[in-house]
Amino acid sequence: MLDGYCCAASWRAHSLCVQARAPGTKIVIWFPPVSRSSDRDTLWSEYVEVLSRLIKFVRGQADEDIRLLPTWAMASQEVGFALDTGSTSDLGIQTASLSDTVHLSAFNIARVSEVLAAAAAAVAQGTL
Repeated sequence: MLDGYCCAASWRAHSLCVQARAPGTKIVIWFPPVSRSSDRDTLWSEYVEVLSRLIKFVRGQADEDIRLLPTWAMASQEVGFALDTGSTSDLGIQTASLSDTVHLSAFNIARVSEVLAAAAAAVAQGTL
């Protein structure tokens, strides 16, 4: 179970601490993608709460050094998670189900890495 207030408050505290110690440091806050599965779908209202608080925090700071990167929207919810092999029909069609609905597989790790690398490059160039 997520605690939207605690999670957003933690980001706020960390961001403000970094800025107090190193003014001008660029801070990029991101949230990982989530699988489309029955157990993860039931948590979406809590994810929305966390994301809403993060967006409110970043907007409220009105600080060009703090950015929210929507990585959760830039990777697949339907592929990129580990699969368990299911059964194969007489037609050769194989079924599968997610074996790990939380941790990203190599496919989504690559997608998230590309997004984070692009954000780091944009920060280095002063365009983010």
